[in-house]
Amino acid sequence: MAIDYAKRSFLRASVSKELPLRPPYNAGEQYFIDQCTRCNECVDACETKIIEIGSGGFPRVNFVNDECTFCEKCSDVCQVNALDKTVNKPFLTDIAISDKCLAANDIYCQSCRDVCDEVAIKFDFFSERIPKPDIDLDACNSCGACVSICPPNAINITTTKERFNE
Repeated sequence: MAIDYAKRSFLRASVSKELPLRPPYNAGEQYFIDQCTRCNECVDACETKIIEIGSGGFPRVNFVNDECTFCEKCSDVCQVNALDKTVNKPFLTDIAISDKCLAANDIYCQSCRDVCDEVAIKFDFFSERIPKPDIDLDACNSCGACVSICPPNAINITTTKERFNE
């Protein structure tokens, strides 16, 4: 069953073609949709409550209030292997910082760096008066800690368009 998000967005008067961010350890949108039974066990098991019921009743991740701790409970309770920690990486995402970033607007802020356990967000203090954040995508694990702490909500984590089992 293929879901056409463009049609759903049109009916909601929204133009976004962005795929929802699915729970960690999924093998890609189509595989996840085909396998997921919408039992919501992963929603109930999530210790930080970032997994919520999304469009069509399918689980999605929302980093607005917290981050992923990679506890693997969502994968552990998934009986149909729509989430499989033995095969898939937690997240394959694209991460961007928008022009709403306080530092990009010459306001001193390093909230995102302060919560980044992976030290994936760096600031170059020697290049500018107000340093701007730079995300090291190789170091970032897409936990989402920087999303909930960002005052203007300038950090956006989205699903990588193509994702396959690795």
